[in-house]
Amino acid sequence: MSKSKLCFQVSGEGPKNAKLMIIGEAPGRTEVELSRPFVGRAGRFLDKVLKEIGIERKKCYVTNIVKFRPTRVVHGKTKDRPPTDDEITLCMPLLRKELAEIRPRSIILLGGTAAKALTGRKISQIRGKAFRMLATVSPSTQSAVIATYHPAAAMRNRKFRKTFVADMRLAAVLQRTKTETLEFLQPLHTDWHVHTNCSDGRSAPRKVVEHARNLGLAGIAICDHDGVDGIREAKLAGERYGVVVVPSVEITANDTIDGKLGIVHILGIGIDYNDANLKRICGRLRGYRTEYIRKCIKRFGDIGIDVEFKDVVAHARGSLGFGNIMSVIRADRKKTEKLKAVLGIDEVPAFFKDTPLVIKDIAIKGLSVREASRVITAAGGIPVLAHPGNPNRYGILQVPDQKIREYARFGLQGIELSQHHHTHMQNKHYAKLAKKLGLMATTGSDSHKL
Repeated sequence: MSKSKLCFQVSGEGPKNAKLMIIGEAPGRTEVELSRPFVGRAGRFLDKVLKEIGIERKKCYVTNIVKFRPTRVVHGKTKDRPPTDDEITLCMPLLRKELAEIRPRSIILLGGTAAKALTGRKISQIRGKAFRMLATVSPSTQSAVIATYHPAAAMRNRKFRKTFVADMRLAAVLQRTKTETLEFLQPLHTDWHVHTNCSDGRSAPRKVVEHARNLGLAGIAICDHDGVDGIREAKLAGERYGVVVVPSVEITANDTIDGKLGIVHILGIGIDYNDANLKRICGRLRGYRTEYIRKCIKRFGDIGIDVEFKDVVAHARGSLGFGNIMSVIRADRKKTEKLKAVLGIDEVPAFFKDTPLVIKDIAIKGLSVREASRVITAAGGIPVLAHPGNPNRYGILQVPDQKIREYARFGLQGIELSQHHHTHMQNKHYAKLAKKLGLMATTGSDSHKL
């Protein structure tokens, strides 16, 4: 293989401090003519998808494995072809140099050739998951690597197109996450929905991260209700324990479904937790939560269980929730025994399900789903519908597929596959729906006990 072809190379382009690096297989005719990567039809489609998921191309570093156009002559016409192993080997030093200079947080591999060359695996084995790059390619690269279809394939195949968009959304999350400790950031190794005592969880952020490490999780998304107070502590603990902490939030929204006004929870995955507008909105939502807690306390008083608001606040470090009331009751033997007698139960659970005391007729006031999605997107996050199959508990609505389609049209970018609220068949259904709508699918426990 002659090195003379490198005289016609198309170099990568983008800022040297880019957090996201996009790697294709080789330039085409238009790219060679303009000496820029991904500027042909496939490149324009890529730009459209990047804009759709809230990523500016000018902030990405875009390149190819092979820097020149591999061609063949068919019936007298010059056609593109996949690069050979020799051509990939020839250009690999140039790619290694780019990787060493850019040091991105996440890398998107476009197409089977790029996936095989840089991970050693077929795209069918790793598509939509996060993997390490082969050490033989770049020993110092600690980036999360996402492989997906080539934009040209996504343009031709509608089924591939929706999957391509979902994969790009996952990469958008990872580019905002430090991945020095990342092994495999996959659904089975990551809990994308965890609470701390900065809302209504039981444990401090540091303890939550420590527990995640003990469970063998590679990463967790801290999703406290309407607040981000626990994220900084969790991230510091993540650095200590080797757990990737994805800054996130669970925003309270309202909608009317089947004539009933209730709560819809929207996760904001990978948000900028220092975003001023997000903090302002969370402050407003906390005010609504205070109103809700006071109504709940009154409901307990109506059945002879007196709970002081100041005691509830003392059990919370941030955003108030129903779990904080239960913590007060469980800490008082007399209140606990009274509750057992009133409800006719042997043990007081952390949360109520279908008991006469359930406050399902009291809904926390929140944003509209559209507004919640916009706030999250503006803060650099991915709006994900939390536990849509929740069986109408605690005032949280079960969201039908028709509503999910409506939400997707005005900004929703993902659906949660819930380990706690859904059956196995429900999760299979929502995974299929997410794929059909081109949405990201996350897996979360909604743990308040971790």
